[in-house]
Amino acid sequence: MNKSLMVALVVLVLLRLTPFLWTYTVFSTDTWPLIKDSVILASNSSIKVFDDRVFDGYHNRWPGVMLSSSMLSLVAGVDLCSVYAVLMVMVLNTALILCFYAVSKRLGGGIASAILMASFPSLVVFTSATLKEVYSYPIMASTILLVVSSSSLKPLLVLFPLASLAQVLSHPLSAVMEASILANTVLIGLLKYLRDRASSLQLVLKALLYTSIAAPISLAYMKLLASKSISVAVKYPSVLGVLGFFAILDSLYVFARLDSPRLRGVKLGVLTLIASITVLVAASFLHMTPYNYDTAGILPYIAGSLILLSTPREDSTISAATAISVSGALIYAYTSPGLGSLIHRVLNYLSFYLGFSIIKGRASKAYSILGLAVASVIMLQLLAGYDTVSFYWLYTRSDLELAGFLESYANGSRIVADEKLYYLSMYTGSIHVDTEAVRGLLSGSYKCRSSVIALYRDNTLKGFALGSSVYGMTSSARRLLEASSLVYSSPTHKLYSCTG
Repeated sequence: MNKSLMVALVVLVLLRLTPFLWTYTVFSTDTWPLIKDSVILASNSSIKVFDDRVFDGYHNRWPGVMLSSSMLSLVAGVDLCSVYAVLMVMVLNTALILCFYAVSKRLGGGIASAILMASFPSLVVFTSATLKEVYSYPIMASTILLVVSSSSLKPLLVLFPLASLAQVLSHPLSAVMEASILANTVLIGLLKYLRDRASSLQLVLKALLYTSIAAPISLAYMKLLASKSISVAVKYPSVLGVLGFFAILDSLYVFARLDSPRLRGVKLGVLTLIASITVLVAASFLHMTPYNYDTAGILPYIAGSLILLSTPREDSTISAATAISVSGALIYAYTSPGLGSLIHRVLNYLSFYLGFSIIKGRASKAYSILGLAVASVIMLQLLAGYDTVSFYWLYTRSDLELAGFLESYANGSRIVADEKLYYLSMYTGSIHVDTEAVRGLLSGSYKCRSSVIALYRDNTLKGFALGSSVYGMTSSARRLLEASSLVYSSPTHKLYSCTG
């Protein structure tokens, strides 16, 4: 293995392990319900993974990470918390970085592309946890590697269906993003070929083959076997809406980058398409409610992302397709009611744009060092307590002790707390946490009704994590807390008994 790649790999994987090394607990709210389901699965191999009476009816519908973690726990003889916090983080990130390095080499780039991808600020934090979507990233990168490296279509007739099924079993968004990236690769590659034979027709054929296989498999799975919340959301109008946004962005790319006499007829058709879709989209906006995303505290992420995205690079066909796919998905998520929570997840795929770009030359080492520096700063601010976006993903031993104390103290009473304690309670299963009551607490409309209000220090300093936003402490909430009885106090947590 390349020495520089080995050093970068060790640094990037260690960075992702620092939340665990700092706290010795599992990182990320979303990990706790996965661990619970994995414990159930590992304890009884006869259980059917799609049995919603045993599992939560959501995470078990994309069981890839659950199955792998359970098997690793049984084979290695390691408890599942350690598997999720350490082993899977190491395995998944190592596989992801190596796959992107292989893709970059095939595209004509080098190690810098893989390092910048793995150093992307939001991805550094996100991939420090073992989540369904994180599990899907190496599968996605492996599929792209097959597309850019395989010289024959015959093996792909077997490998592509397997890759598509593995992808959709892992996470719905990554399955959609991969299909859209390769669908846009078909269009852009074809247009480049028509322009000056600059793109390989074999790349177009392989991308088209995967899209043709993956699209029906993904749609069928999401309609028949996925969680009800997803199967209901997958409707033909929504699919057409996404295709409309992609058509607009592909058209803009054609006009901006693919200027050629050979494409004049194509451009005329595209112009007509743009006009038609613009009218439809303008009309649809009358029925859409934009999602107000809380941007407080994201400046370090924005600054780090812009620094990496501004590094000189050469676009490949797949990187251009990735940029279009991410842009279209962001526009659709932002303008569609109920999909605002997807925005931060879609932004992670900008890192894939960096990974699929071509960065080479003397400056590539400097860009690699820059990427590692950005990743280190992002992780340092999280551990030092300055992060105001992902702070509630960081659990400590005292958080676990609080959950244990509430198990005996609350005695079945309702516990008012934000999502940090709520997700932990999904793992313990012994306390009832009401996150909706927090909204009433902050607005001043909350009625106590014999409940316990649980606060951790960051609630006062940074706010309450609810949905995809963080809401600051209000004067109404302070007044209610002052009128309640303080029954427990430590440097990190406070419990109030509210009986009014």
